[in-house]
Amino acid sequence: MAERTNGITEKCAFDAAARYFVRRGYRIIEKNWSCDDASIDIVAEDGSALVLVDVVYCDAAHNEAFANEELELAREGFDHAAIRFLQHHDYIDMPVRLDSLNVGRLGPDRAFIRHTTNVLDASKIERCVA
Repeated sequence: MAERTNGITEKCAFDAAARYFVRRGYRIIEKNWSCDDASIDIVAEDGSALVLVDVVYCDAAHNEAFANEELELAREGFDHAAIRFLQHHDYIDMPVRLDSLNVGRLGPDRAFIRHTTNVLDASKIERCVA
């Protein structure tokens, strides 16, 4: 279980992220996928697209933690993780999209969610598995 931080845990943030996608009609395929050297927080389908999601949790009360520079660092290995996931699964003829969902704590029971689609060029990954 994740450590409790200012009224919300990372686990709560990841649960909120999954609910966010379900409420928008995505079908969750897998949560917390990992292999030896990579992990994907949420794997979902959005229509005909396979969506691999990196969930970033931070305390939004400290605005510097939500800065683009920190988010870029969090995404650093995301393309590698996506390729590793696709190497371990048989998804064929599906567009692949890499998304980021940033969950920022606003208060004890409130969060700010920022969903960014296509954070990386998934065409490079699709060429690897086509």
